[in-house]
Amino acid sequence: MNFVDPEIKFQEIIEERKKRKFPKTLDIIILITFSFLMGVLISFQKSYFIPELKLNEIAKEDIVAPFDFETIDKKATQAKREEASKLVNPVYILDSYKYLFVERKIKDIFSLGRDFLLRGEVKKEKQAVELLKEGIKNVFEVDINPEVLRFLVREGFNSNLEKTVLSILKEAFEKGIFLTKNSVYHKNGKITVVGENGELKDKGIDEVLDLISFKKYTEDLALKMGLKTDSVKKISEFCSIFISPNLVYDEALTRQRINELSERIYPVIVKIPKGKPIIKKGEKITQDDIELISLIKKKMGVPVPIKKLVLYFSILLLGSAIFIPFYNLFQVLEVSPRKIQILFLSLIFIEIFLLKFFKIFLEKNISMEWLLYYFPFFLAPLLISYLLDRKLAILFTLFSLIPITIFYIESPELILYAFLTSSIASNGANIYGKVERYSILRVITFIILPFNALLIIILTALRGNFSEILSLIAGMLIGCIFSIVITPILIPLLELSFGIVTQMRLVELGNSEHPLLKRMAIEAPGTYHHSLMVASLAEQAARAIGANYNLVKVSALFHDAGKIEEPQYFIENQEKDFNIHDKLTPEKSSSIIINHISKGIEILKKARIPSIIRELVQQHHGESLIAPFYQKALLEMSKKEAKPQESLFRYQGPKPQTKEASILMLADAVEAASKSLPDWDPEKIRKMIDEIITKFLEDGQLDDSGLTIKDLYLIANSFYWTFIRFYKQRIPYPGFQFQKESLPIQ
Repeated sequence: MNFVDPEIKFQEIIEERKKRKFPKTLDIIILITFSFLMGVLISFQKSYFIPELKLNEIAKEDIVAPFDFETIDKKATQAKREEASKLVNPVYILDSYKYLFVERKIKDIFSLGRDFLLRGEVKKEKQAVELLKEGIKNVFEVDINPEVLRFLVREGFNSNLEKTVLSILKEAFEKGIFLTKNSVYHKNGKITVVGENGELKDKGIDEVLDLISFKKYTEDLALKMGLKTDSVKKISEFCSIFISPNLVYDEALTRQRINELSERIYPVIVKIPKGKPIIKKGEKITQDDIELISLIKKKMGVPVPIKKLVLYFSILLLGSAIFIPFYNLFQVLEVSPRKIQILFLSLIFIEIFLLKFFKIFLEKNISMEWLLYYFPFFLAPLLISYLLDRKLAILFTLFSLIPITIFYIESPELILYAFLTSSIASNGANIYGKVERYSILRVITFIILPFNALLIIILTALRGNFSEILSLIAGMLIGCIFSIVITPILIPLLELSFGIVTQMRLVELGNSEHPLLKRMAIEAPGTYHHSLMVASLAEQAARAIGANYNLVKVSALFHDAGKIEEPQYFIENQEKDFNIHDKLTPEKSSSIIINHISKGIEILKKARIPSIIRELVQQHHGESLIAPFYQKALLEMSKKEAKPQESLFRYQGPKPQTKEASILMLADAVEAASKSLPDWDPEKIRKMIDEIITKFLEDGQLDDSGLTIKDLYLIANSFYWTFIRFYKQRIPYPGFQFQKESLPIQ
């Protein structure tokens, strides 16, 4: 066979299919419309009418919560914060400069005393005490008891004593000193002291000093230092001279700490269930009531929030646009890319519409989480797989994830459930086939139901909530039963709406009891027999190359329906020794033969045969030449030295556009040609098939078919073996001599 280069032909076909894209303008309109409507649907929220309220007026009717919501209980929150504020201790600032001032003064007094004694100007102790007392009083404004001063003189104002006094005073000032503890503001005997470095330290009231407790504290401290008892009292009395309060109450800082603690206290949240009375009829409207109603209106917002609408619209539009090339890539034979797109968008819109409907009207009784398990997400991809193709069902599953993810953005495990159950459904139709009426029932019962049950168990176990398993599986079972019930209604509806022809529909059309086939068998039995033979050849060839064999088979049964009205003009219906075309001109004969295509299309339309079958019927002769009548015209016009117009002897086409149409053309031709073979020699059968296929290739009839060299080889081989099976030689019947002339039956 002298075939054309398959690679070149294949590339030409691919390029041609890439051009088959629907107009961009209409595409954009469809996407924008879908994205807008879907955005409105997802962002839509139920609105309620709440009358305007005025302060102190009487409520004319009950006002109830339109939905479940949470609000802050101001009174309870304030009470909680006031209770917490009682735990905040009053804050006092420790004035460190007080000690520094005292320290400086004591050092100067000891320095003065040592200098005075060193000079030795006064020998008598009494006179020295009197002079020092007078001098210290004048210089430092400190009046020291003579007995204490005499003690210091005797000790010579030595530096060790000075260090001891300063050490005692330093510890006393660091503890903090009040004038009197009775007047101290505290909380349960506690205060908070801000130290020199700014650190906050909680102290008990007993941990600080006042003028009364200071004397005992210094005496105890001196004793711990190992001083003599008679010295202790003198030192304590001397230190008492310099004592002064150094703790100052800071009201601002105390208030700040109270506020900080109050802010850390979480407000008291109250849940108000849907339907609970907020304001009862006859009650006076308070400011709290007005604020609560304002909060409800704010939460309720507008039916379609603009920000959400714009966000969802943008996401959906972008996501939808990404999937456009795949409609062309996965295009199936009988459905255009635009129809696939509209089917996808319609099914997704219906899914989200039902989910939204259930959310608005059933959410009070069923949570949205449970509703997802009840909802049969698997149904749409299962229908697409059954009606169209598994790859398109997977594409739909991926596409539907966009709105489902928006709808369940806060529940990733539910999105995973929807995706997995849809994915398994996308492959389900191929397992039980598409030609049996109950195949979808089997897919749902034996594949989807157990898979979903297992998926629910796993997802529920991961959340650790085993108590819900049975309820969720029961809900999923309800969704499966609903799907089984609704499927017989949906399939014919989708077939009719989108012009889809299912395998089951093809099986029904190929039934020999079909009125049109019964009519053909009666009115044009030769054509009917020819159609049966072509159907058998075409079906086997389609199986060999993986084409739609049911479609080819049924198209073959109806391909010559146009011969029914005038069967006598077609050789398979004529008597052996009479041909009506012998009395007609070649042009007239050619016109009659060509017109059987258009008449067949009209008959098929009246019989409501699907358009995809009519398309194959219209293409099954392509633009081929009716050679017998053209040769007859050539012979007649050669005597006039003229040439007939070839276009009058060619079918009007178009050429076969698909593998299925091409198989029908070839099967029709080889079956018709087989009738002219003198005997059924296998080599002659092979040669006939090869010549016919080569002739169609050379004439360009298969240019748009999409067939490769491998396909043509498989088709030719299939034709050959089908013919061999048709015409096997049988053994002679004993006692019969069919070759002898017999008498007619009386």
